[in-house]
Amino acid sequence: MAEILHTLILQPLFNFLIGIYSVLPSHDLGIAIIVMTVVIRLALWPLLKKQVHGQKAMQDLRPELEKIKEKAKGDRQKQAQLQMELYKEREIKPTAAFIPLLIQMPILITLFFMLRNLLNAEGADLIWEFTYNSYSFVLEQPIIQQILNDTSQFMTTFLGVVDLHQSSLALAITAGIAQYFQSSQLRSDPEDAKSIRDILNDAKEGKEVKMSEQNAAVMRSSGKFFPIITTFIAFSLPSALALYWTVSNGIAGFQYKLALREEMDELNEELDEEEDNG
Repeated sequence: MAEILHTLILQPLFNFLIGIYSVLPSHDLGIAIIVMTVVIRLALWPLLKKQVHGQKAMQDLRPELEKIKEKAKGDRQKQAQLQMELYKEREIKPTAAFIPLLIQMPILITLFFMLRNLLNAEGADLIWEFTYNSYSFVLEQPIIQQILNDTSQFMTTFLGVVDLHQSSLALAITAGIAQYFQSSQLRSDPEDAKSIRDILNDAKEGKEVKMSEQNAAVMRSSGKFFPIITTFIAFSLPSALALYWTVSNGIAGFQYKLALREEMDELNEELDEEEDNG
C-alpha cells in the first residue's frame, strides 16, 4: 500500500515541486511551493464544487429533518426510514459531500509529509530523497546535479529572507488567518443564531434544544478555535509547511466562496424560471 501511494501520489508531487524549483531562475523553494499549491488547488476545483453542493443540499434539508425527528418521537428506526425516504425523494446522497473530501485528503496529507521529509533531510539523506523520489528527467536537470554533488546548493529560503527550515511567526499567523477565512465561507449564521452558552441555559431551564442549533453552535465555536490551533501548530513546524498551509487554505477559501456563489446563482435562476412558468 505504501509503495502504491509513493508511486501514484508522492512521486508525482515531489517531481512537480522539484521540477518547478529547477526551472525557476532564482531556484526559490518558497515560490515553487506556492506555484505547486495553486496548481493543485485548481486541479481539485471540480471535487470541491461537488463537496460544497453536497453540503449545501444537506443544510437545506435541516428544517425537514427536524420535523422528521419530532414525528418519529424517539423511534430511531422510524426516523432513519423517514430520512432515507426524504433523501430518495430529493435525490440526495448523504455521503456525497464527504466523497470528494476523502479523495482530496490522501493528496494533501502526502504533500504535507513530503515537504516535512524534504526539509528535514540533510547530506546523504537529502541525496536519497532526490534519487529515490525523482524521475530520471528531473534528476538530469543541471541544478539537481549540482545539489547531488553538493547538498549545500539546495536553496531552502523564501524570497531570500525566510529560512523554510525554521519556524516563522509571521507565516504561522497568516496560516491561522487563512484557516479562519476558509472556515468562515462555509458558515451561514442567521441573526438569531444561539451560542453554546444560550443553548446550555435553555437546557438548564428545561427548554427544548434542537440538534441543528447545537451543531451550528459547535461549528461557529470551532471556526474561531481552529485558526488559533492552526497558528500554534504552524509555528511549531518548518515555515515551508506554514507557507503551504497559508496558500492552500487561502485559495480554498476563495474557491468555497465562488462555489457557494454559483450555488446561489443556480437557485435564483430556478426561482426565476418557476415564477415565469407560474
